[in-house]
This record gives sequence, structure tokens and C-alpha cells, in this order.
Amino acid sequence: MSITTSNSFFEISLAEWSFHKTLFANKMSHLDFPVISKNTYGINVVEYVNLFFKDKAEDGKYLNELLRRSNDNGVKNHLIMVDDEGPLADLDDKKRLESVKNHYNGSLNPKAHLQKKVTPEEVLTAPIVAYPFGLYDCCPTTDGAAAAIVCRADLAKKFRNDYILVKGVGLSVTSGRPFMDPNFDYLGFTATQHAAAQAYAMAGIKDPLKEINVAEVHDCFTWTEITNYEDLGFAKKGEGAKLIEEGRTALTGDIPVNPSGGLKSFGHPIGASGVRMVYEIVTQLRGQGGERQVKDPKMGLVHNVGGPGAVSCVAVLGQP
Repeated sequence: MSITTSNSFFEISLAEWSFHKTLFANKMSHLDFPVISKNTYGINVVEYVNLFFKDKAEDGKYLNELLRRSNDNGVKNHLIMVDDEGPLADLDDKKRLESVKNHYNGSLNPKAHLQKKVTPEEVLTAPIVAYPFGLYDCCPTTDGAAAAIVCRADLAKKFRNDYILVKGVGLSVTSGRPFMDPNFDYLGFTATQHAAAQAYAMAGIKDPLKEINVAEVHDCFTWTEITNYEDLGFAKKGEGAKLIEEGRTALTGDIPVNPSGGLKSFGHPIGASGVRMVYEIVTQLRGQGGERQVKDPKMGLVHNVGGPGAVSCVAVLGQP
């Protein structure tokens, strides 16, 4: 294991600094992870860990996790990197696969914002936006609009023969500032988990990986799609990346995800993204997806997230 440091600083609030000093003074440094946010106080990462979490100073996995959390909260630079240890060690491979997949799907979608394939090399060498995410890890800001016509199920057949049913829907609102919750681990979103459970219960879904045939999920960043797999029950915690590594979420896989190109390639017209996802799943269930059509889907899922992961809505759509 090797650790590299820079002259960068954590930026934490004075209140948080005082809080951690109190913890240390009272020998209460058992707190799993410090809360780190972008504010006013600068401290070198090594100094921070050595002061308050001495028992963790040589723990590569802990330091990698601390790095990831600090970057998620807006710390301005990558402060430390641990080679071949922890959850960031092979992140490049995972984000590369997700970005390449969604850009390929978007290249087949005439309504996508970025109708462009990208290579793994382009993803890995793109300019960094916020470490460890580069240009092709982040969705674009997009202009757009979407609409859906909804009526009672018993009336739908009067309007058209290929109507699609809402089988289940769930909505969850959690903390507006989940990063202030000491139990929030940044490895998923509780709101998504709760919304999915509601939608599955209403739709009678017992095994989403086997029963859902196609999904549109909120991939604002490459990492987000992978953790969505886990929150939505497509994979166990820590195993979401296996789905993309094995090609199972590609157009030809058994659980195609984001055939539209996702937010990553289709684009993210924020207010319209949720309904736009509904449009895509309805299109897929009707067999009208053109070059990006998945094979014979009967049940589809739409997932959206709002704010800092505090709000989520999940809908299960299906053929009559």
C-alpha cells in the first residue's frame, strides 16, 4: 500500500472542528467517520486523521473511504490516494464501463443530447470535474420537456390498444441534508430504497432482478447508476458493479438499464427527467425503441432522485 498526499486541505466548519476536538479530548474518537463539509477551516488530511483517528492512520480502506466522502461533500481537491486498497481502487474500471454503455445507448437515440459513443480511453483521460469524476462521468445540463397522459385503467382501452399500466409507485422523502446524518454512508440512498419497497409491494414484485425487464435510473454520475442497482434490489450491497462488468445491464443483457442513454448521454433537463424516463419505458414496453429496443420487455421500472439524494420516486410500469 502506498499513500500519497498533497498540500490540499479539508475544509470543515469551525463548529465541526470544535466538535471533533471535544471528542478527541474526551477519548471518544470511536466515531466511525468524521463529517466533512466545504466551509471555512483548512486542515491537512494526514494531520486530521492523526489528531482524531490515530488508530485509522495506517488503514488504507478507511483513508480511501474518508477521501470518497470528503469529495462527495465538496472538498476542493483529492487529498490522499491509496493504491490497490479500498472502494476507489478499481473505480476507474467501473465508471468507464457505465459511461461507455450509456453513451453507446445514447448514440442510438435520436432525441439524446449527446449522441456520441466514447471509448474507455476517452473516459479515463477526460478532464477531472470533481475527483474522481471526469467529464464523461457527469451528466450534462440539458433543456427539454416531457409529458404523459394518465387515465383510469378501465378507460385506457378506449383511447388506444397499446396502453401501459402503472403497476406500482413509491415516493420517499428523507433528510434534506443527508450528509449531516452520522449514519449516512454515501454508499446508497435511503430514499431510493424506501420508494422501491413501496412500488414493489404495490406491483407484487418479489424479485426485481428477475421480474423487471428494463429500467431507467437516475445516473447523474457514473457511480450513481451502480449504487442504484443495489438500492433498487438488482444486486446486493457492494455487488452492483458486477452487473455492468458482466454485461447484464447492456441493451442485450437480461436487465437492460438506461436504454435511452440515461442522464449521462440523453441529458438531464432536471424538471422533465422523471417523466422523460416514463416515456422511455413506455416506448420500450410498446416495442417502439428502434435501434435501442430491448428484447420483449413485459415489466419496466422508472427511478428518479432529487436534491442530495433526499427524495426518490420509483414506478413500475407493465403491459396489461
